[in-house]
Amino acid sequence: MDEHEDECVTCGSAFDHFAESEELFSIIDALPLSCKDLSTRESSQQRFVAIIDKYQEQPHLIDPYLGSFINKLFTIALSEDVQPVAMHEAFKYLHRLSKFRGPKFIVRKFSHEVTDLHLVLALLQQQNKGDRETWETRYVLLLWLSFLVIIPFDLNLMDGTSQKRTVDCILELAETYLQVFDKAQDAAAYLVAKCALTIYNGIAWG
Repeated sequence: MDEHEDECVTCGSAFDHFAESEELFSIIDALPLSCKDLSTRESSQQRFVAIIDKYQEQPHLIDPYLGSFINKLFTIALSEDVQPVAMHEAFKYLHRLSKFRGPKFIVRKFSHEVTDLHLVLALLQQQNKGDRETWETRYVLLLWLSFLVIIPFDLNLMDGTSQKRTVDCILELAETYLQVFDKAQDAAAYLVAKCALTIYNGIAWG
């Protein structure tokens, strides 16, 4: 019986710690290179999923490492010289972590600086909402945006020389993705709910 088969036998067992943290770090670190070959990319993703699925009954065990996993994946995805395939693959991994640990929990581990807002908006505006292979990217970006809009900050102060206000850009993106037929629609609905909560709480939106 090999190592991976042995893991399957113990899937129903209780674990006292997340044993494969170093392996996950290695998979993430190798992501830009593994994405250059389709077979390697697929096998790496399958191994990543197999590891975290092993802990479905005890997802909290990943928590000591979750922030580091997320930071590494965002570093790859947001790198200026990242290849599109590697960027989207990093977002696929982020989506898997979100699915595993829960979107409301994982989003609290995302960066939440006010300056992140324009970055996320720009990335979302660059996406092809009809691309069925990259919906995870749009889902995670919308989820991130839903966290940023509740920052107690006057969004009007972020408006530059553009005629369109930041607030209007956010609401237009939310409306756009409410009309798609993939999981990004769920994230858009969550974004709308957070926008409504922000307005209700009196955070300045102009």
